[in-house]
Amino acid sequence: MSYVSRRAAFIRRLERQSAKRSVSQIRRATGMSIEGFCSRFKADVRLFRSWEAGAAIPSSHALAFLKVIYRHPDFVDEALSQPGPFWDPTPEPVTSP
Repeated sequence: MSYVSRRAAFIRRLERQSAKRSVSQIRRATGMSIEGFCSRFKADVRLFRSWEAGAAIPSSHALAFLKVIYRHPDFVDEALSQPGPFWDPTPEPVTSP
């Protein structure tokens, strides 16, 4: 195995370990089980377990979402409870003065 391959494998292991700790710490901070956390925040249980086990690395978007959950769980609850799109696709009628 070349130096570059060994270095890349080492970096992947560090990323997995770091992501595993982050994901696990965020979930534990909520005091919920994996099932409860995934149900509340609309996450896939199998994928979340693979993140906590270090078998998969969450995307940067997933990690950002987890950070928002950690800092503002009520805001996430509110956003996820709203039906439909995040914005109203129907524009307001324009009235002339």
